Amino acid sequence: MRTWGVRLVTEQSVLYRYRFREATLAETLELAPAGSRILAYTPTACVFAFRHELSEDRLYSAYEVRLFDQTCEVRWVDAHGAVVLADSDISAKFGDWTTEPEQVKAWRLPRRYVLWGRMKEAGRLFDHQIGSMDVPWKKLEQGRLALSAYEYLAVEDRFGNVVVVAERLAGLEKVEEV
Repeated sequence: MRTWGVRLVTEQSVLYRYRFREATLAETLELAPAGSRILAYTPTACVFAFRHELSEDRLYSAYEVRLFDQTCEVRWVDAHGAVVLADSDISAKFGDWTTEPEQVKAWRLPRRYVLWGRMKEAGRLFDHQIGSMDVPWKKLEQGRLALSAYEYLAVEDRFGNVVVVAERLAGLEKVEEV
């Protein structure tokens, strides 16, 4: 008998999820790791930069903000507060401001999302279909960039269905041309 399917070569890990239900955008920005990148969605633009380059004033109309580095992602959604996703227990960083994290046992699957455009100058991607987009990348290199991320997969129910329970952005990397 032949079995069909896909075998995932990934590692089992624990995802730590911290919830801050009443967090404002200003408080969420304080939770972000130093040197993190920010991806913010507003009604008129998608803002992508280093955290230290943006003021809260520039984000006043944002309805979703994602701050991330290799260790964790801080995600804020207007009217819902903030969530921190991490691969390790970082509750000491938050002091008295948090409760115990929710621990989710999951398989961690690395992902890459290639961004539109090619690097024409340091910190700017360009494509004739979408124009230019500023990105938090300081090196002057030709080529493409991708968001690196992790998807966390877990068994949802007694029937063995596997679902994506979380996605965590982890960085920005140069992609080799194919």
